[in-house]
Amino acid sequence: MCILSLGLLAPCIPFLDAFGQEPEVVVCARPYYILIVLSIVPFLLFCFSKQFLEGLGNTLVAMLITIGCNVLNIFLNWIFIYGKLGFPAMGAEGAGWATLISRSLMPVCFLAVMLSKDEWRFYLAGVKKRLIARREVQNLITLGTPIGLQSFAEAFLFTASFVIIGWISKEALAAHHIANQMADLTFMLAQGIGSATTIRVSHQLGKGDLVAVRMASHASVHLCLLMNTIGAAIMILGRNYIPYIFTSDPAVVPIASTLLIIAGTFQFADGLQCIGAAMLRGIQDVRVPMRIALVAYIGVALPLGVFLTFPAGLGVKGMWIAFVIALAIPAVLFHIRFNRQYKKLKITN
Repeated sequence: MCILSLGLLAPCIPFLDAFGQEPEVVVCARPYYILIVLSIVPFLLFCFSKQFLEGLGNTLVAMLITIGCNVLNIFLNWIFIYGKLGFPAMGAEGAGWATLISRSLMPVCFLAVMLSKDEWRFYLAGVKKRLIARREVQNLITLGTPIGLQSFAEAFLFTASFVIIGWISKEALAAHHIANQMADLTFMLAQGIGSATTIRVSHQLGKGDLVAVRMASHASVHLCLLMNTIGAAIMILGRNYIPYIFTSDPAVVPIASTLLIIAGTFQFADGLQCIGAAMLRGIQDVRVPMRIALVAYIGVALPLGVFLTFPAGLGVKGMWIAFVIALAIPAVLFHIRFNRQYKKLKITN
């Protein structure tokens, strides 16, 4: 996956000015992009290590390493972007170096932790070539490819939205970035609950305890709704203040304030689709959710977003309205699908 990712991303480096963005944005983006592409390798190793330990039921180690390395990232951003402690001011390129260094440290920390405990060191010491069976690799690909495509569809939608909004103006792009950053913060909470949901549902399914499967799924939905309600309230009530955390540009702040209202509404659909996907992964149902995600995120959201942004004349608001509509589709269908699959499990059991 590391080789494939580099093979897809690296050839784009010479063509960043072909995406229709303003020249000053491209000048800042190219060195940053190169460093981010390089950081993909340690980041994927981190994702593997994190999910391996989470599969064993340990989420604390991942949290501590993630927080520690992100605090380091913030500190290095301050040094490299603004030229502190004797370093030259590198701007966006400095942010890229900070990300590369902190991401490179993440898998190293995981390796050190796994070597420090006997029950985890066992998995490293027991690795042998004969264990890499073709059938097991096929199982991983069969289960992992639909999950990967589902995640790709969502990532593609949001990445494409930055390109599309960049066609409007750099002020609209900056406002979009602010709203997206706030939405990402709350999405991380939903994603954390979702990871726990997948672990709990899969463990209880393995035990054959369908009542516990249902309890875990219900608890995750309620917890997600609570967290998203708090996130939505913060965004909507703080819409006139939050943009100033990022910028004081008078052309950006009012646009960002408007987007934060839509982003607050967006929280519920985004959180529920995340939890619904996690519940389905826990029972190893991945193909239908993949198809739903591809249709919703690429088939509906992108053309609708372009239409609302340009022909309908809504500008950047149009793209965010399309986000809400498109995410509501899997938010509903994933939960309907889970309830149907759960009934089938009960009959089979």
